[in-house]
Amino acid sequence: VNSFVGAFHDAVLLYALALNETLAENGSISDGDTITKKMWNRTFAGITGNVSIDANGDRNADYSLLDLNPETNKFEVVANYFGNKRKYEPVPNKTIHWAGGRLGPPPDT
Repeated sequence: VNSFVGAFHDAVLLYALALNETLAENGSISDGDTITKKMWNRTFAGITGNVSIDANGDRNADYSLLDLNPETNKFEVVANYFGNKRKYEPVPNKTIHWAGGRLGPPPDT
């Protein structure tokens, strides 16, 4: 499934879950504040996998860090960030190739 289509599906599903809960509590379909609050602090199974929304209404997404391997000229995953766990995990035996042949990130100036 295309990532944009999957994310859209999950967003509609999240809204539907919150709307159904609001209506089940005799709430109004036009009460956007209540519906929105029911979308926060929840986890559900979506088409893109496990979807977790934090207290601010932001999705706790997973990310992969890609690095261009100069030997193969192909991008490789060198680390992953898991939003639900708030955990960064480097991939074993993979290194980041920094610009200028540096061994680490450039100094923060």
